[in-house]
Amino acid sequence: AGEGWACGAPPSGSASTSCNSNDDCASARCVLLAADLPYCLEPCCSSSQCPRVPHDGQMYRLACTSLGGGLRGCATLLPPSAAGEVGASCAGDEDCQSGMCLDFPSGRSCSDLCCDDPSCGDVSAYACRPGPLAGSWALRCVPR
Repeated sequence: AGEGWACGAPPSGSASTSCNSNDDCASARCVLLAADLPYCLEPCCSSSQCPRVPHDGQMYRLACTSLGGGLRGCATLLPPSAAGEVGASCAGDEDCQSGMCLDFPSGRSCSDLCCDDPSCGDVSAYACRPGPLAGSWALRCVPR
């Protein structure tokens, strides 16, 4: 059996804070987002659920990231300029708030991890479907 998120009594730590160890976090997971930026991992379905974090005098975006075994967490630090939502045209990953610019038959556009169709925004245009992504079959937003 692998790791998983489960409901239970919250530990003493809080979400969306910097940390020194797993004991400092409500999620019991302290991750290093950058060389000098340890942060409490938060579970997510899509990047829109992830907070922004202060780093080097700016507010950086966090993207929802597949952590393996079906786990997802706000664990990828993106530049403040990464603003494209699902469906926005993009040239590279840094253009998307999810850090995920993918090739589709209609061209390159921002996608995101998801748990269900509403996680993708416009349910008439995007669906949450499994697809090969970085060596796994993660659920991600695709055009209908």
